[in-house]
Amino acid sequence: MRNVELFIGNTRVDFFKDESISLNDSINNVKDISKVFTPFTQSFNVPASSTNNLLFKHYYKFDIDNGFDARFKADAILKLNGADFKKGGVILNGVDLRENKPRSYKITFFGELSKLKDILGNAELSALTDLFQYKFIAQGTGDDTLRMFENGITTSGVASTNLENTNVIFPLITLKDYFQFDNTNTITTPNFHNVSLFLDLKAQLKPAIKIKRIIEAINNQFDVQIQTADIGSKTSFFGSDVFNELYLWCHRENTPTSPEETIPPTFGLNFDKVLEVKTLADLTYTGGDPDPLSGGTLTINQGDLFTIRWNVAKTTATPVLMQLSAVDKNTGELLFIDEKAITNVATTMALKDLSAGQLDQRTYDIEFKFQAESPVTLVGGIGAISKNAVTLSNYSYTGFPLRNYGLIEDLIPKMKIIDFLAGLFRTFNLVAYTEGNSSQIFVQTFDDFMNGGTVRDITEFVDVNKSKIERPVPYSRIEYQYAPAKDQMSKRYIDAFGRQFGNLDYNAPERFDGSNFSLKSPFAHFIYINIKDVNSTFGFMDYPMGWCIDEKGEKPVLPAPLIFFRNNIDTSAEPVTGSNLNSYNAPSNVSTDGNHTINFGNEQNEITKEMVTNGIFDRFWRQFIVQSFALKGRIIKITAYLNNDFLINYKLNDVIRIAGRDYYINSIKTNLTTGKSELELIVKTVTYQPSVLT
Repeated sequence: MRNVELFIGNTRVDFFKDESISLNDSINNVKDISKVFTPFTQSFNVPASSTNNLLFKHYYKFDIDNGFDARFKADAILKLNGADFKKGGVILNGVDLRENKPRSYKITFFGELSKLKDILGNAELSALTDLFQYKFIAQGTGDDTLRMFENGITTSGVASTNLENTNVIFPLITLKDYFQFDNTNTITTPNFHNVSLFLDLKAQLKPAIKIKRIIEAINNQFDVQIQTADIGSKTSFFGSDVFNELYLWCHRENTPTSPEETIPPTFGLNFDKVLEVKTLADLTYTGGDPDPLSGGTLTINQGDLFTIRWNVAKTTATPVLMQLSAVDKNTGELLFIDEKAITNVATTMALKDLSAGQLDQRTYDIEFKFQAESPVTLVGGIGAISKNAVTLSNYSYTGFPLRNYGLIEDLIPKMKIIDFLAGLFRTFNLVAYTEGNSSQIFVQTFDDFMNGGTVRDITEFVDVNKSKIERPVPYSRIEYQYAPAKDQMSKRYIDAFGRQFGNLDYNAPERFDGSNFSLKSPFAHFIYINIKDVNSTFGFMDYPMGWCIDEKGEKPVLPAPLIFFRNNIDTSAEPVTGSNLNSYNAPSNVSTDGNHTINFGNEQNEITKEMVTNGIFDRFWRQFIVQSFALKGRIIKITAYLNNDFLINYKLNDVIRIAGRDYYINSIKTNLTTGKSELELIVKTVTYQPSVLT
């Protein structure tokens, strides 16, 4: 018998003497290849002892203030014979009462990864505060169109030509026009050669953000540790060369990025234009002692009543509606807002008072947003901070233009963060796991994960008198599918070939009975096309573009979130007249070096017309599928009485050896008290080789 202990925080949970504590553990069940984030779980009952009653704060009593919050998992750890075994969380499911007295609590222990779903909840990509730093000037002086089209930016309009730091780009994906190339400038259709290109394109371009920046934003905001770089021998898919080239197109609506010249007279909180953002730290402190905003923050305590006022004016007398709002940039909480028509006469923007009665007592990192119905330039003014009607300090600011900004958080696809992550895992056959007491979430391709296992011989622990053998895979065909296509070029391909470009139907090598299974990626997949050269005998240039237009060629379409490789194309041999365009960002299904493609199967490169054979299936799925469909493949179900050393140290990528034959683990169900384990093992027919990630 083993000593099994469960700690919630620093408190050891009391168990029933006869309670059976079991654990189900699997990472990628061969019978359901669509599952991701599949940590172990187990439910059991614990007595309503004095210790447990205190721990769960007498949950059966409804009138207790600050009682146990059963809506969330509590941090917990399982121990075997005093050694840490599994880290995770416990949720309280309910209480069993007998004669109105508590008898037991029903709880469920979850593996560490399960907390990721709870932490992320229903939050969407647009809520990632780190993305707020990515903005670009969409109109007027300093327009970022050219620099983002030719190269890209790092943050807030800072230009970059370095791939690693090029975080936001404009890929050549148009929402209306198909571009042609005419160096004689005789055609009237949109001409890639003509200087008017940027006037034609500007309203059609949407930005794209490097996906790696999204993963980093998730880590920072939710205090999780998703692996984004290699750690020792553990390769990271999110830290790989291939992943670093992937971008997500920020196409939330079928409307242009650049705002229209006019907007409704009252635009409230649903802004089409975010013009300028300032923090308290941007202001020049001119008087008052002490400075209540030292460090760019404001601390509100009981009894405090602060008032913040701004004097604003513009250079001309024509009234322009302006809105000034303040938010806590750490939480996104709207603190106050004021809206007035401003002229060349200073106007006071009287903002709501800040007090402990209206806001929580804490420190706020305040960010001001200046917005207007049209681009204007504010002249110098002052901001005044008052406490209980007494002016404490004044702040000055110099004139600055209010320009049309595009914000990534306003343009990024409407998608839950957890669905975005699950989509990446499902598409690229990734594995997420933790080890020991670490909160580090390792992310590897399935091949790399399986390649890192250890051979463990458990022959002496196996009950040889009882076993079962089953066929491994209930499928005869697996369909790898991107989201249904909506654009014209993809629809034409379907009509011509009877399937969607980039998808793959994998059939078992030998004909056998089984059902079809669809592995569905949530992402869109485009066919990119060449720009036509009207003066060339061959007809087309090696200048790719995307065309996000409907079947009739009339209206933009809203596809599922689109991922693609960025290829920076050299155009210096045929520069755009008058614009000195020497390169541009072309979207592609093939990486820059040609070593990777995000087609699932073998497809013709739509630009070069060469066959590309190193798709997602070949790179990330083939070894697993070949192992699963092998003629000699079997699932072996056995019973073993595993010792403490094995249970503490095994990993799901280990190779299990029994009587000289090797197996992979499909699942393990263990009674932790007795050590009796029911194992589902897969006969090893493939030795997994590392993934090619460069």
